[in-house]
Amino acid sequence: MSYEPKLPRKLSSVRKLILSDHVNDKITEAKKNRDDEFNTQYQRYCLEVSNRMECINSCKSEIAFSWRNADIAAVFYGIYRYIWEHIKPGPIQPTRRAASEEEEKWNSGSEGERRVADYLSARLPDDWTIVLGYSNAKGEIDQLLVGPRGIFAIEIKNVNGVVHCDEDQWWRDKYDNYGKLLETNLPMADKGGRGPSRQLNEPTNLLQSHINKKLSIGRIQRAVILSHNKSMLGTLTSITVDVVATIHNFDYERMLARQSKIFEAITVDEILNEIRQHHVDFKSSPHRMSSASAHR
Repeated sequence: MSYEPKLPRKLSSVRKLILSDHVNDKITEAKKNRDDEFNTQYQRYCLEVSNRMECINSCKSEIAFSWRNADIAAVFYGIYRYIWEHIKPGPIQPTRRAASEEEEKWNSGSEGERRVADYLSARLPDDWTIVLGYSNAKGEIDQLLVGPRGIFAIEIKNVNGVVHCDEDQWWRDKYDNYGKLLETNLPMADKGGRGPSRQLNEPTNLLQSHINKKLSIGRIQRAVILSHNKSMLGTLTSITVDVVATIHNFDYERMLARQSKIFEAITVDEILNEIRQHHVDFKSSPHRMSSASAHR
């Protein structure tokens, strides 16, 4: 089956090109599964309540019938059943299962990406495009910013705490709402053990190599953005990306100034087409599932 991404649409002033949205797809599926589970349990609960009420009403009818027929033993038995139906434990009303830890991570990541997209869209003109959901054999790039002043790859981490890195090793110290230190040296890595810089550099290098075979774009600039309100920068040593910043101190103009190339509008469109096609080719590849699962 062929894979066809959605065409660009306006996001404030900046265009938005959605190639895939698998995180939100997973969020929607997980929520639907929880809702379906709750609805099944609630229907079962309603049936049990209905059966119990039928039994109680039946007891009342039997008591009345026995009384009219002067069947005292049957009256006492009916009363016993009636009382027992009232005092025995009844069905427990179900509650909707809370989101899993993995689902919460998906929600957090989606919110972080939305915040960065909103930040950029409010500041850049409409000759810029934010590309969402691009993937290749080395992983996914959260956002690609493509415009007349170059291409910028962005990895977004919506994490609470003080973030440190030493080359490609990343970790964070977590604090509570009152500033009390809760945990230290929490690793920041995907399932393949890659920190944010490797998660960004590896697919970006592959994309950069692919585009440069057809268009002279030079180097794609790379930025790791911490989008959580309580994210802070700690010790950063020998970073392997161009920019590491929180969303509060992210100087996008300084990032754009790092790129010396100026692209014509037609070149920007050609770059977007190459990005789109590279993504589609990967999604259509029979080996993409093993590649994607290795880097999540």
